[in-house]
Amino acid sequence: MNRCGYICCFLSVVWTIVSAGAPVALGAERLVRVATLQIPGASADHPFKDFDLSFVDAKRDLYLLSDISNKSIDAFRASTGAFLFRVGGFFGHVPPGYSHVGPTGVITVGEEIWAADAPSTVKVIGLNTRRVIDAISTGGSARADTLSYDERDQMVLVTNPDDIPRFVTLVSAKPGHKVLGRIEFPHATGELEASAWWPATGFFYLLVRELDGDPTKGALVAIDPVAKSVVSTFAVPECRPTGVAIGEEEEGLLGCLGPEPRMNHAFPAQTLIMNLRTGVISARINGVTGEDQVWFNPGDNRYYVAAQGNRTGPILAAISADKSHSVLTVPTQPWAHSVAADSTTNQVFVPFGPKPSDRDCRSGCVAVFAVMNDGKD
Repeated sequence: MNRCGYICCFLSVVWTIVSAGAPVALGAERLVRVATLQIPGASADHPFKDFDLSFVDAKRDLYLLSDISNKSIDAFRASTGAFLFRVGGFFGHVPPGYSHVGPTGVITVGEEIWAADAPSTVKVIGLNTRRVIDAISTGGSARADTLSYDERDQMVLVTNPDDIPRFVTLVSAKPGHKVLGRIEFPHATGELEASAWWPATGFFYLLVRELDGDPTKGALVAIDPVAKSVVSTFAVPECRPTGVAIGEEEEGLLGCLGPEPRMNHAFPAQTLIMNLRTGVISARINGVTGEDQVWFNPGDNRYYVAAQGNRTGPILAAISADKSHSVLTVPTQPWAHSVAADSTTNQVFVPFGPKPSDRDCRSGCVAVFAVMNDGKD
């Protein structure tokens, strides 16, 4: 199949789906499910139910999934959904909670896949050999979690969200994978969450869910990878920030987890847009909240957020990165917290756990979504 992907094959099905509802104006857009990827080996006896973050490398036509159920990284062809390979040997899940779990974060770095694992380890997989070629200790005891890559300085930032004090590690992406430094966050009383590297400043931008025991106080911190220090801290109030995706025009989208039921706080149901140079919140996307992973897709200039804890039910939201910040949503399912988009085909991947009523996902799957136009303007 060519790089158009399976969206082209599903156009007739999608047209049936979007035409079956209420009448809509020509040119109206909808976010719809267009395909389903099956997880190899998933069955009623061995369901795909535990997973974490995912990643698309559009240049290599790869979709990578942290498959905790199979203690592996699973690789698919992003354009067609074809399963390519699985690399095992990861930690899996030891309850209670998720402080000891793996794999978690996953990215590509050159000709390598980097995947965070427990305990406090990053495993490096060769794309050519399709096997683990290195295991890097970050010196903690709980899981390593999110990863981001500084292409300019060839460094990877790794978070340890559950060790006390919480910390990040800077690791060289050059051969040998030398640990270059560690930054601790003694005031972080909530997890260290996602990070992203921004070429405009050369800084990493890291979210801290909670500071000083106050769930209303979160932060976005800018880290200079060369100086190995925090250079700015921007307040993110009443959000418990989780995911960060850097778009265009100096903006970043910040996903908000919102309060837990035990918390005596009434947070707004919102997702935030922040100016990364000033820390000013420039827009609030109301009615969309409860995110974990978020993603910016330059292919269609949209942010995609996996809002598993949204107050009206779990959704995938597509948020325009232009000044309108228009929103499209589609229902997902509980624990659908991972999202990644392919900038070539504009297909969006969201892992689902087992759902008996979904004939394509009874043992778990990856649901594939896309924005479709109901007609021509």
